[in-house]
Amino acid sequence: MSKNFYKMTLTEKQKWVKDFINKNVSENEMEILPVKFSNRMTRTLGQFTFKLRYNENMERVKDRAKEFKISNKMLKEATLTSIKDTLLHEIAHYLTDFKYYPNELNHHNKNFKKVCKMLNCDGMSQAKDYRRIKK
Repeated sequence: MSKNFYKMTLTEKQKWVKDFINKNVSENEMEILPVKFSNRMTRTLGQFTFKLRYNENMERVKDRAKEFKISNKMLKEATLTSIKDTLLHEIAHYLTDFKYYPNELNHHNKNFKKVCKMLNCDGMSQAKDYRRIKK
């Protein structure tokens, strides 16, 4: 990163986030997904979304990965360490659900924690920063 992250404009931070996500996703040989930014996200710092459908046995199964959503408030107020961990956390959801354990519904289970460890991501530390910035 050539410019100090804390001196970047919101638009520059958003571009940095997209590049960070795309780099990590492509390194794991996964499809690049849209990255959207939200001014409305107040209960979470980031989110990975996917579509569910019902199979022939009327069981809910994952259909397709949809997008990453990132809080603009987080980009404005959180530390770079917390932002990176949040992004890796959301990437871990994508990899857990669509690469390593696609036949299971995973949330923050042992499969998810294994993928976080593989990405050198705490997986849950951003919750502390969220409590600080949501006020």
